[in-house]
Amino acid sequence: MKKIILLMFAIVLITGCQNKDVLDTSELEIEESIGNDGEDISVKQLKEMNLPIMYKAPSVEAGLEAIPFEMTLPETLPFETEGFRPPKIVDYTYEGKMIEIEFNATPKQKDKRIFITIKAENFGEYEGHGEGVKINDKVNGAIENNSLTFQTDGILYYISYINKEISEEKHEQELIQLALQMLEKSS
Repeated sequence: MKKIILLMFAIVLITGCQNKDVLDTSELEIEESIGNDGEDISVKQLKEMNLPIMYKAPSVEAGLEAIPFEMTLPETLPFETEGFRPPKIVDYTYEGKMIEIEFNATPKQKDKRIFITIKAENFGEYEGHGEGVKINDKVNGAIENNSLTFQTDGILYYISYINKEISEEKHEQELIQLALQMLEKSS
């Protein structure tokens, strides 16, 4: 009886403590890479050329679950959209440790030139180029051109937001609101 209980405890412990230190590729699909000659490049060839492996996730949720860090996307976007598309994920080390993930959202009205791209990486160093901004009491960022960059808990975030229909001041406010949503939900 003790062995059965011990075995059940071990199974729960193992499944409950899945390794979240590396990218989980079980639900991801490798994106085809095309060489200069138009031929597909294999993963082995990518490694030989020291190029990263690119994956696509089947859904937003699957992408968020695959990465080796916690990330929250904003739920309320500053324009009418169908939400974020499934992300692209880049593995720079072939070991799932240096990861970049990218999400994109576009407006429902296809004639509008508005979009948001949110990237996160677990290996970059925040340099703070651009105009310094306070996002909340704990996190500062920098706005340059149409992007806001900030770092928290070792994760570097980039939010790019293109919307020529609003003022520069409103644009900055909306960038900060997007970042606040990400920070509030993750804390």
